[in-house]
Amino acid sequence: MWHTPTHPKQNEEENIYAEVIDNGSIIDDSLYYSINNLDSYIAITHSATSGDTFIYDIPDQSNGDTVFYYLWVKDNDDSVTISDTNTYYVGNKGIIINELCYDTPGSDTACFIELYGPPGASLDGIEIVGVNGSDGKDYENIDLTGHSIPPDGLFVIAQDSSVVNADIITDDANLQNGPDNIEVRYSGITIDALGYGNGDFIFTGEGLPAPDISDTSSLSRHSDGEDTDNNLNDFVETAFKTPGEANPAYIEELYTEKPFGLSCSPILSGNRGEFTIEAKKRGHVDFSIFNILGQQVFNSGKDFPNPGTCKIEWNIKNVCPGVYFCILKHEEIPLTEKILVIK
Repeated sequence: MWHTPTHPKQNEEENIYAEVIDNGSIIDDSLYYSINNLDSYIAITHSATSGDTFIYDIPDQSNGDTVFYYLWVKDNDDSVTISDTNTYYVGNKGIIINELCYDTPGSDTACFIELYGPPGASLDGIEIVGVNGSDGKDYENIDLTGHSIPPDGLFVIAQDSSVVNADIITDDANLQNGPDNIEVRYSGITIDALGYGNGDFIFTGEGLPAPDISDTSSLSRHSDGEDTDNNLNDFVETAFKTPGEANPAYIEELYTEKPFGLSCSPILSGNRGEFTIEAKKRGHVDFSIFNILGQQVFNSGKDFPNPGTCKIEWNIKNVCPGVYFCILKHEEIPLTEKILVIK
């Protein structure tokens, strides 16, 4: 099962997707959810199905609520399965990963994790968790209870004293190289997540993975504190590391002066989706669509000998409904858009 968005805003509906595989057929199902406790659950049935995927809609809740949910299903042999309980937090505490350096030349030194948050905000109950990309299990935990966000809004967790502007120093800040994940959890619930690296791995981040970096670079958010719930869109590799300082200004310039554009309907239905690509200079443009699990479901490329526009069609007749991510790349600079396919 998975849910989207990662942390809904107040009064925003949450979509739950569950892939249920059986050797026969599912004859009954319910998703049970509870607000702020495990004592009283509300049962809802699916709002839609597509193949083996069941879709549920949990109504909007209030800011600061914790929602618990699990799935109950019965098949045609009267066998019953109950899933693990999942959780999500409603609202945004404003504490997110802003810059990450997890690899340096030779034996790793000077690695760091930089958080962005409201100045003075308490970090009680906040922990940084490394999640292994190979098996999805937690492998590192840094408890930040007793600390708070400094007046500049940037909190630096450093591997060693060679990192400038360090607020705490712990060797646990040396996270694994990609592909891997790092999460910010509040009272055990993920409120921000960054997955990074290429290839097939267990991704627990948001949207699509950020790129893997070289051992001389870091992953930096653009702009500081901006979060679109899509790691690929939010982070870029930068050679100029800035722990405890604003991320380099050239990052924003890079992303505001893109040599291409993408326009499409945010909601697709029927048998096809149409996308318009604009190239503002010559070159090759690669266009891909990924599902919420990070699997590529469509790919097309176009060479532009001169600036211009073109249209690309995606046949969605047999596509499962749900959230998808479009990625347009020109000279490795990504542009991403989130779309919804309905039936």
